[in-house]
Amino acid sequence: MQADLVNAASSGAPIFRVRPSDPRLAHWLKGYPSSVFSERLYQSIELMERYSIDLAIDLLRRLDVTDQLGEWRSANELCQVLSFQPGFRFALGWILERLVETGCVEARANGDTRSYQLRRAPWKPDLERLRAVGLNIY
Repeated sequence: MQADLVNAASSGAPIFRVRPSDPRLAHWLKGYPSSVFSERLYQSIELMERYSIDLAIDLLRRLDVTDQLGEWRSANELCQVLSFQPGFRFALGWILERLVETGCVEARANGDTRSYQLRRAPWKPDLERLRAVGLNIY
């Protein structure tokens, strides 16, 4: 089963396009100077959000974590299986949560322990293109 999930066709990456902020946002920010919440800041935050997800996908692949998610595993179990330092479990949990947001990884809780399982292979990250997008935000 693990090989089937890992070898499954990856989900398509949502296309990232720099778009203007939602006009309704201006209503919520009307009490602040426009220079504080600029369009450039909004677009940069959107890009940073997407970049962090793609970076998490890339990192989990490079660390072979994705290959271990054919069955439910906690961050602690993944650290043991992959011979990571036990203290890495906190960072690994955060990285896995980024993929939960994409729908590629599912999470469940058993008391204080969260476990993760691959639902579908994540898309191939395009970090170079996202960096280029960031350089063109002005």
